[in-house]
Amino acid sequence: MPIKKRFIAAINIKEDLVVQSINYSKYLPLGKVENYVECFDRWNVDEILLQDFTRSKKKKGPNFSLLEKISIGFIKTPLIYSGDIRTASQAIKVINLGADRIVLGSTFFKNEIVLKDISKSIGSQAIILSLPIIEKGNDLFFYNYYDNQLIEYSIILSKLKKYQNYFSEIFITDVRNQGLIGKFNLKILKKLTKLDYPVIFYGGIGLEQINEILKFKNSSAFALGNCLAYKELNYHNIIKKVKNKLLRNPIYSNIRN
Repeated sequence: MPIKKRFIAAINIKEDLVVQSINYSKYLPLGKVENYVECFDRWNVDEILLQDFTRSKKKKGPNFSLLEKISIGFIKTPLIYSGDIRTASQAIKVINLGADRIVLGSTFFKNEIVLKDISKSIGSQAIILSLPIIEKGNDLFFYNYYDNQLIEYSIILSKLKKYQNYFSEIFITDVRNQGLIGKFNLKILKKLTKLDYPVIFYGGIGLEQINEILKFKNSSAFALGNCLAYKELNYHNIIKKVKNKLLRNPIYSNIRN
């Protein structure tokens, strides 16, 4: 029996508010993070991803105060946190505040010792590596936000092989189409055949792309953000429209334990 693949609800955060994000450059405020987490938890999504991406750009470190607010609600849905985690002690604190897993960015490809320390502290199963991808011409490049550089895909493959014992999944973002619903570049899938790791896909994914992503041999999950905020229970409506046996049936709960 095939393994069910996960549908992750992504919450983009800027200055403690949920925002609609487009290409990580344009933002529209939507509301409080706690309210969105509570809704997704009630909808029984597979996982909730908190992307506090402005923390990394400003080198503020993880948003511990936000995680404390969320943990007060005792959510039952697995929580992933992404937001400028740079040390093992920060990673441990994020986990202790209720996150089940963390996302580490490109900084950690430069420092094997730090990545190793974090993996040793919280376990490789709790670590997801973020790989923002840009297609340029016929080639794929890894986009390093911190240095605003493009790194050749072949170089990233060699680094992944070196670090493969330190992480459990890879989070691939279609940078150019992030926030543009239905624009995910399916050509990326065809160019990732050498990527032999479980992959979470994100960035501009619409209904027409979901089935193609689920067919990709190493896809373990996909994440949607902006489109889930447009109307109540859109998570469940999307699953019903996709009608793919690789996704679990949606469950809605009005009762909170």
